Amino acid sequence: MSEANVITACENFCRDFSWLIEWLTEVAKNPIWALFFGFWISLYIWRSQTKLSSELDLNREKRSLYREFIAQVGKAVLAKDTETCTPWYFHPEVRRVWALQSEIALIGSEIVGEKTKVVLEALQSRFAKSEPTMKCSDGVLRKVDDCIRFELVRSIEYMKADINRDQ
Repeated sequence: MSEANVITACENFCRDFSWLIEWLTEVAKNPIWALFFGFWISLYIWRSQTKLSSELDLNREKRSLYREFIAQVGKAVLAKDTETCTPWYFHPEVRRVWALQSEIALIGSEIVGEKTKVVLEALQSRFAKSEPTMKCSDGVLRKVDDCIRFELVRSIEYMKADINRDQ
């Protein structure tokens, strides 16, 4: 029987990639290559920083928009008690909530847009219906104000997930 040649992992690696060391040596001899690679590396870093900056700006915008939507829902709920306009949907606080939800649908994720729309549906039922209860998105029958709170809390959870997903 013949003896098997045993080589180490390091020797195997050196045999497989010896061409790479030779190529890098040739490239290092020419300063133009260093400028070329430096240019592409700096371009990559610049693109990464620009992308990260735009993502941070978008997250900042989302936070501001979500915060304003949450506050505006509270104002719109109180608008029912101080109803001055004949049709409730002309009330400025209610119209502002609708406008904010439209902005969320444009900027936020699709699921956040859907969840904020459910909040608006619950808010609409507070104004439009005389029934004290309604069925929430989870199928449970609740008081209308409790349903608005429930839907708002659920949408806040999705808003947090949307902001954290992008980081």
